Amino acid sequence: MYKKNIKVSVVIPVYNVELYVNSAVLSIMKQSLQEIEIIIINDGSSDNSFEIIQKLAEKDDRIRIISISNHGLSIARNLGIFHSSGEYILFFDSDDFLEPDSLELCYNKCQESNLDFLFFDADVFCDDKSFYIDKSKFDYRRTYKYDDKVYLGLDILKKQFETKGYSSSACLSFINRSYLSQIRLLFPPYVLHEDELFTCILYVKAKRVGLIKRSFFHRRLRSDSIMNSSFSLKNALSYVAVCRDMKSYICRYGTQSDVKSLIAIRIEEILLGMLVLAQKNLAFGDYKYVKTIVKYEFKKFVNWKIALKLRNPAVFSFLQFIKKSLSNNIEKK
Repeated sequence: MYKKNIKVSVVIPVYNVELYVNSAVLSIMKQSLQEIEIIIINDGSSDNSFEIIQKLAEKDDRIRIISISNHGLSIARNLGIFHSSGEYILFFDSDDFLEPDSLELCYNKCQESNLDFLFFDADVFCDDKSFYIDKSKFDYRRTYKYDDKVYLGLDILKKQFETKGYSSSACLSFINRSYLSQIRLLFPPYVLHEDELFTCILYVKAKRVGLIKRSFFHRRLRSDSIMNSSFSLKNALSYVAVCRDMKSYICRYGTQSDVKSLIAIRIEEILLGMLVLAQKNLAFGDYKYVKTIVKYEFKKFVNWKIALKLRNPAVFSFLQFIKKSLSNNIEKK
């Protein structure tokens, strides 16, 4: 095992990514910062992923492999946190790649400014030319909107909400492990969209947040990934579960009004976006079920007319036109 002082722990969950995991892990092995550990959680892969990472581990003693039965991304990441020993931690996906100077620049910046964490940008790419992607839906460039200085977590979170620059992706944050331990933050298990809760609380609790205006992270878009899978009832209920946790957090810890208001804003954004996707993709019965849950559990977060107006202004205007026309016709009769 690599025995030098470990500056960064890179946590990589792996599940059936035999086509991509080699290049992903190599991009970490080739980082200019050498004092790192690479913790790979083999989350019950049934393809050749395990054999590939085993061969990489034979070449680099900084790699540690932990194999478990398939429990999902949250459990794998939490296990990585538990086994990490670096000063800082980075969560990394097993089908993406990282710029070679990323860890070094992030580490130096955090050390110089004594940061709880910093965030950076990403870009997206796709190997499959036959797979069309609308890159405007995957825009992770936001650092250009903000000054390069140290922020209070609440302040930069508010700025990101106001400028549409917030991203919940945990992979876009370079985190002080002591800070993570101090706030006792883990990923919620057995749900999709686990980053939503994790990243929001990461910002809310932070006293010193910085940024680097670089796209260090290169996110691969592929047709069979979770990110691009069709929206299902499980997606909708996972969003609801995350919002429940956020709502519970407000009740338990949100003594500051600004904390409550910012988390409430995020809950509303998540629910509104989820309802639009649910209406578009789910069967009517499933959509009605989800809508009922939101209506009764999150009534104060969602105004249905405002929701429609915000998310589908054209539809809202059309319905208003129809309503007005019907009203006029009734008056004429």
